[in-house]
Amino acid sequence: GKPTTSAEATGKFKLVLATPGTKKIAVIKLVMEITGLDLADAKELVDSTPFEIKGNHAKADAEKWQKKLNDAGASAEIEAAKADAEKEK
Repeated sequence: GKPTTSAEATGKFKLVLATPGTKKIAVIKLVMEITGLDLADAKELVDSTPFEIKGNHAKADAEKWQKKLNDAGASAEIEAAKADAEKEK
């Protein structure tokens, strides 16, 4: 088989909002739902893209939120969360 990456090994992914798109209100509501933040804090995050919405997701959860955000017109990406083992510098 192919070698596993550190993300596959940890099974953790982070959800990143690249741009909010044109339907900002819908995206802010989703950010509130994902993070549990209030309206003001969620709006501040959406206004300061790109930002990590949430880290340490299982891949399926990250993909579910990514689809909801993309369906709302935003541009969301899933990135592998770095494993602690990579702190070898």
